[in-house]
Amino acid sequence: TQIRAILRAATHDDGLARLKILLPFVSNLDELRKAREIIADVERELAAEGIDHARDVQVGVMIEVPAAVFIADSLAREADFFSLGTNDLTQGMLAVDRANESVNSLFDPLHPAVLRAISLVSAAAREAGIPLNVCGEMASNPAQVILLIGMGMTDLSMTPSAIPTIRRLVRAIDVERAGQVSAEALTLTTPREVHA
Repeated sequence: TQIRAILRAATHDDGLARLKILLPFVSNLDELRKAREIIADVERELAAEGIDHARDVQVGVMIEVPAAVFIADSLAREADFFSLGTNDLTQGMLAVDRANESVNSLFDPLHPAVLRAISLVSAAAREAGIPLNVCGEMASNPAQVILLIGMGMTDLSMTPSAIPTIRRLVRAIDVERAGQVSAEALTLTTPREVHA
């Protein structure tokens, strides 16, 4: 029902953007394949009924659970794009509930395991030639944006209030130096070292 509504509603856009469907919390390739089957089935049904609808919709995967990181290469071969959900990914990688005051001090996107996970996802997207968007708090944090750009990520989604600061940073950043900083950060073994 939701796919049917999405495909129908997409015919009423302003022509500036093409419909894309982003699948959340994907943890295995079968989920992506099943979603594509459902979308194709709904497209065929709408066509058979003569109902105007979006066609050839791009389907992407939200990389936000550890399982998706480690199969990112397989997912990238069948997805049209990735979106990297840094908040949920950090929480999942570190098994830390950021809303729990007893442990939220351990929530750290600069933890080496999180950075290595992000690097794996970036490499998988680059290898497959698919776009990668980064969303979450990392895209709003200037120091963390330097690392993201250094790992080759240039499509950042953030809260509107962060845009002016991040825009100034991106315009001023030396991409080659950001790459060196990211490469060094990926060799470190503790969050404290990465922060330093």
